[in-house]
Amino acid sequence: MEETTFKELKEFLEETMVTKDDLKDLVTKDDIRVLRDELISEINGIKVELEDIKQSLDRLEKRTRQDADAEAKDILDLKRRVDELEKQIKLFHGIRQPA
Repeated sequence: MEETTFKELKEFLEETMVTKDDLKDLVTKDDIRVLRDELISEINGIKVELEDIKQSLDRLEKRTRQDADAEAKDILDLKRRVDELEKQIKLFHGIRQPA
């Protein structure tokens, strides 16, 4: 069995051990909590904004439906008026033509 010498052990530890300087850059639980809280806050803000967008879209859809209904009503009214005018023209032409 091969024995590890003190020098080899020392070299191994120097190469692999963690120093205080190495540890200061690690993320702590508090860092994670702060980040989590910031993310939750951002997500909540996005949720509020999405809700506002949904409400705006709902209002736009309602207004679009109202406009389309009004246009359809106008078109039907114009069609009725044209039909009435065509009847009057046919009647007028019937009166003017000699029998």
